[in-house]
Amino acid sequence: MVNRNSLWETLIVKLTFWSLIVFSFNVFIPRNQLLFIYDSKRLVVSLLLILFAAGLVMSARIRQPVIKVYQSLEQPVKGLVVVFVVFSMIATALSHYSISAPTQWFYLMGLFLLLGLFNSYFQSSRSVLFNLAMLLNVLLFLSVAVAFWTLLYHRVPVGTTTFYGFSNPRFINQVQVWLILPMAYLAVRALRRKKSAFLPLLSVSMAFSVCFTLNGRGVVLAVLSGFILMSLVDRALWRQWIKTLLIAAFFGACISFAFLNPLPSYLLGIESEAILFRTTTSDRLALWSQALSIASFWGNGGGAFVCHDFNFGRPHNSVLNVLVHWGWVSAVCYVVLCFLLLFKVATAASRVTKVLGASVLTGLLYSLVSGVLDSPMSQLLAIISLAAFWASLKPKLSAVAPSLLSHVIVVMLALGVITTCSYRLYDRWVHYPQQPGEIVDVKSIGMKTQFWVGFNCLENPDMP
Repeated sequence: MVNRNSLWETLIVKLTFWSLIVFSFNVFIPRNQLLFIYDSKRLVVSLLLILFAAGLVMSARIRQPVIKVYQSLEQPVKGLVVVFVVFSMIATALSHYSISAPTQWFYLMGLFLLLGLFNSYFQSSRSVLFNLAMLLNVLLFLSVAVAFWTLLYHRVPVGTTTFYGFSNPRFINQVQVWLILPMAYLAVRALRRKKSAFLPLLSVSMAFSVCFTLNGRGVVLAVLSGFILMSLVDRALWRQWIKTLLIAAFFGACISFAFLNPLPSYLLGIESEAILFRTTTSDRLALWSQALSIASFWGNGGGAFVCHDFNFGRPHNSVLNVLVHWGWVSAVCYVVLCFLLLFKVATAASRVTKVLGASVLTGLLYSLVSGVLDSPMSQLLAIISLAAFWASLKPKLSAVAPSLLSHVIVVMLALGVITTCSYRLYDRWVHYPQQPGEIVDVKSIGMKTQFWVGFNCLENPDMP
């Protein structure tokens, strides 16, 4: 039985990693199939949650390490998490959106439970994260570069939205933001040991080149903040952190200019878009104003924002996202937890803990201007990054077996995850807005990206 449970947990971990790998360089979904490019990612994440939840229901031995991981939380964090969960449940129960709210809540609870599994995994396999970051970064670079080079070969002009595997350039940046600091740590470590740092420096430079090519202001500012934070909390190696940042940013700009845009187009005599630093706010201020206009003390329940007649399906700000859907108390808990994370990074003795915590903070900072915590692949990397940080703290797991009540709660949550995620998949299958081979112009129809692309409001399924 133990071996079977171990195999089940290993299966979930490996499927998660392979999902990230495959979608980071997708060659099997045509570029013009925007709906399926995004929805396939959500489909895979939902199936992962269903499989893991099924294991939790069937086996007490699988539930036990997950329960113990959450029991190991320090008291202030545990209290804030409990308050957050309770008030999000209240918002869900009081919500006018009787279908959207519970389905969204249980989906996030599924991710929350999956976090416990990865925490247990990284207790003994932390180095996997650094190797995964290097591999994913190369694939993300190729997902942009191959698209550019293929179109240039066919004499087609290229621009910032030319790429494979994702239906929006920001989705690439939302995956990258969790990878850059772990890769930079490998470079800093090599510099400290006076060894060759060529490969990690090249990898970080490739990441910067994609950020520059896609004109990702938010992710660049978030990553710069992460480097600055590490130079402040890792005083012994602050020079190596700044040196790594300057080298990677410089060569990243050179790679972008020489291999992506605009030099290849210029040499081939093809029209190209100049890379300019955007000064517009992308309607963020108006979007945040809309979010505040519907916020309430108790919250509106998950999925409420997309059911309003706004131009976007989410607030593009994680604090406002929590505020709109689960109320002021939950939003305060979320902000305090972020500051506790910052405090832990500043006071941790282990350099690896500082790096992994700063990486999580970098992603959270980017989530203040982007849908980082809403996008499926980014959500997986968010829980993986947080789990690796949590595992690096080496929490003391209780030797006492979890109580029967703990098992009952986890089983009930797992059953809710299976039911609601299965319903969302069934509902999408029945009402899928795209026929096989059909090309849907997402922008002209005004489809919003939230759980799926378009038709996310379960109470008003005709809303795009």
